[in-house]
Amino acid sequence: METVDDTLAGAALRELTEETGIPADQVTLGELVDIDVHPIAANPAKDEGDHFHFDVRYAAALSGWSEIRLQLEEVAGFAWNHLDPEQYRAAAERITSGAPAGS
Repeated sequence: METVDDTLAGAALRELTEETGIPADQVTLGELVDIDVHPIAANPAKDEGDHFHFDVRYAAALSGWSEIRLQLEEVAGFAWNHLDPEQYRAAAERITSGAPAGS
């Protein structure tokens, strides 16, 4: 989250727009489905020390189609994925239990 973000969902929409070019008004966020926390090494070029990065994933629906314009310095790839009910339940259980992704 950044200082301009009022909510985690708002931060997710802002990041989606910044990193893919998809306008936030074309996206409806659903439930939080995954949180992944991983260490990031120091990056002197960005004046960043060692820190942890949180990837927060929401279920989402797109109401229109936009050209995807990846912010290549931030994004290595992009995909829309179908989340079946069992995957959704497993992700929800992982989030509420605090278990790491992949467990």
